[in-house]
Amino acid sequence: MEIRETNWGIAYRGDNFIEINPIIKRYPKLYNKILAHELEHTDKGLDFMHDFNSSLGFRGIAMLLFRHPKMIFQSAIPVWYDEGELNYNLFLLIIYGIEIMCVIIFMWLI
Repeated sequence: MEIRETNWGIAYRGDNFIEINPIIKRYPKLYNKILAHELEHTDKGLDFMHDFNSSLGFRGIAMLLFRHPKMIFQSAIPVWYDEGELNYNLFLLIIYGIEIMCVIIFMWLI
């Protein structure tokens, strides 16, 4: 599995690669946890439960985002263009799609 550095977001698991922000290397314990988390993702499509049941913990990620707030916004964007390649986070696309559908249904019921 190839590990690439990217200046976008925290980390992302692609088909045969992992992208991780080099800023995270400043925090070795968190870097190892995030890398282990991304390696645990399967190639079997949508493994959302892995993200929901993650052992990463909120504290380490929260401190990282507090120190580097730009990552908060980058991590919330489901589609991005980085280093000549269009990437997407299917998990976020589905979550946002569900939210939009709920709003549409709610507005229709009112």
